[in-house]
Amino acid sequence: MNTELRRLHNLAARTAHVEAARKALALHRAANFMTYPPAGTTAGEGMVPKPSERRRKIVAGAKIGRVSQATKVAQAVRDARGERSKADVAGTS
Repeated sequence: MNTELRRLHNLAARTAHVEAARKALALHRAANFMTYPPAGTTAGEGMVPKPSERRRKIVAGAKIGRVSQATKVAQAVRDARGERSKADVAGTS
């Protein structure tokens, strides 16, 4: 008699456990598919473009020449300064 009651009790517990496991698996699988809310109505005007903050890509040729010439002049000044100090050293020895 006790064996039969134990068997029925275990069967009911096993059935409840299987149902709970199936429900948990269904919830787990449903969580993988996220539902997003619909976009709804959008604004009539739409987005306004922002002006670009990047600098101009085209540089005027006169500006390039001015910088190049200034570099040449600065290098010539340094070279001349070096020659003067070499001449001073050569004249004293």
